[in-house]
Amino acid sequence: KQTDFKRVNGILSDVDGVADDLRSIDGVKLAALMRECGDGTCRVSLRSEAGINVAKIAQTFGGGGHFNSAGCHMKNTVANRNKLIRILCSVV
Repeated sequence: KQTDFKRVNGILSDVDGVADDLRSIDGVKLAALMRECGDGTCRVSLRSEAGINVAKIAQTFGGGGHFNSAGCHMKNTVANRNKLIRILCSVV
């Protein structure tokens, strides 16, 4: 949450590597990180292996990237978050 970043004087880029770190855990095939941007949107980072095309998932929300590393910005709504989670759960 933005309040957490403010509390520790952090910026969004401080957590850029977290999705990669999560994906590097043994047995993890897909990692997703959502961060509030403060303007009613959130930034989503997706990382994968084992043939999961996260670029295609990011494109659903207007984003893009590479097969195993992609991202997007989306409106930070319950409906969008739930949609993303449903899509992620359907591919693992």
